[in-house]
Amino acid sequence: MGGTGASPEGNRPFLDVLDIDTGTSTRLWQSSAPHYEQPGSIFNDTDDAPSHSAAPSLQPSPVSPSAFAAAALAAAKLHQQHDGSQPVALEGLQLTFTRESAQEPPQTFIKTFTQGGAQVQERRVTDFPHPYPA
Repeated sequence: MGGTGASPEGNRPFLDVLDIDTGTSTRLWQSSAPHYEQPGSIFNDTDDAPSHSAAPSLQPSPVSPSAFAAAALAAAKLHQQHDGSQPVALEGLQLTFTRESAQEPPQTFIKTFTQGGAQVQERRVTDFPHPYPA
């Protein structure tokens, strides 16, 4: 599941893994201050992720990125089929994210989830200059 994460401090988008059998969810990721992050699309859903030197070929998902990511994460947790395809693996799952702050323009990152989502490695893939530097 995914959501905007509305709070008194502002929106903090999140991704949860939902266990459909029990109805319980586990927080996989949530944006935190001072940055605002949003999940994008699935970059890789296998545990044989490309090396960090490989040039990314980002392809957006054909549906809403947050809805697609949430569905993929739920499928990964339960090892169920998603639209008749192979199960999405949580180990090695890679998602694109955008991150920005009041001082930094939006940048794209690829986050790789390992150890069942307990550990997240990230790699920055864009380096846009600030359009109005201080």
